Order: sequence, then C-alpha cells, then structure tokens
Amino acid sequence: MPIKKLEGIDTEKGLAQYNGDETVYFNMLRTYMLSLRAMANAIETFNENEIEGYRVKVHGIRGASGHIFATQISESAAALENAAMEGDTAFIKQNHAPFINSAYALVQSIEEIFASIPQIAKPEKDKPDSALLEKLIDACNGFKMEDVENAMVEIEKFSYTNDGGLAAILRENVDMVNYREIVELLEKGE
Repeated sequence: MPIKKLEGIDTEKGLAQYNGDETVYFNMLRTYMLSLRAMANAIETFNENEIEGYRVKVHGIRGASGHIFATQISESAAALENAAMEGDTAFIKQNHAPFINSAYALVQSIEEIFASIPQIAKPEKDKPDSALLEKLIDACNGFKMEDVENAMVEIEKFSYTNDGGLAAILRENVDMVNYREIVELLEKGE
C-alpha cells in the first residue's frame, strides 16, 4: 500500500489511531491535505501587522498535523505559534518560508498518493440516507472530527442520482472544517 511510504507522517501511528481502518485514515489524510493547503495559502506571506491571525493559522496547522502524526510540521508550527505569541517577528521571518515549503511538499506527497489509487465505481442511490445525515449533524454539532469523517465515509460509499450535489457539497465543507455550515445546510433542507 503506498500510504506506508509517506515521508513526513508516521503512518503506522496514524493507522493505529483508526484501528487499522485504511478507508478512514485515507479520508483523514485527504481532509488534512485540503485544510493544510488552505491554511498555508492563507499565510503564504508573513505580515507583521496580522500576527494574531498568523498565530491562529499556525495553531490550526499544529493541531491538525499532530492529529495525523505529521510531527515535523506540527513541531515547526508550534515554534512559530510561540514566536507569534511572544512577538518574535525575527524568528518568524527566518523560519516561515522553510515551514511553508515543507507544508506544500507534504500536500504534494499526499496528492501523489491519492492520484495513484484507482477509482472504483460506487453503487447508486437516490440520495443520502437521512439517518446518516442526522449522524453527520450530531458529529458536526459536537465538533467531533473523527465522527464527521466516519459519517462521510458511509455517505460516500454510494454515488447519488437525485441529491442535487449534496454529497459533493458536504465533502467540500468537511474538508474545510465548515461544520456550522454543514449543520445549517442540512437543517434547512429538512
């Protein structure tokens, strides 16, 4: 399996965290990849006048990276977060570019793994099961990332013929950790 060769992430620990369930772990990596790219894009250039926003973004990168055992990225983000809290702009200026480059390199490595996985045709359904959507709402309301991803794995086992693009919209919002938007969308649709 190509996932075991992912440099920058301790995939053995990551898989163990999800009881060896490769489907869930792949989906967590996918979510991480998309959120890391979005957060790195948001802070691609360091602006001293927006140091608090910078601190918040590197804090998010630190947490997400630690969750999937991307230790180097997590540790670098923690150092930058501490520097931002202390107002140490010299440290940030010196270490920001290598950090961003490492983040983008990791995103690219994960993208390459996903590109190498053959796509399998899914069975069709009319629309996502309402019980699964309720499960997703509950997970989003509790900000339970793993439960959100588990619900999406179940939803994405099928392709839908009459959901108006709902499954794709849900995936996009899950990837961007827009849990409130998911709840509002699903509650409005009921």
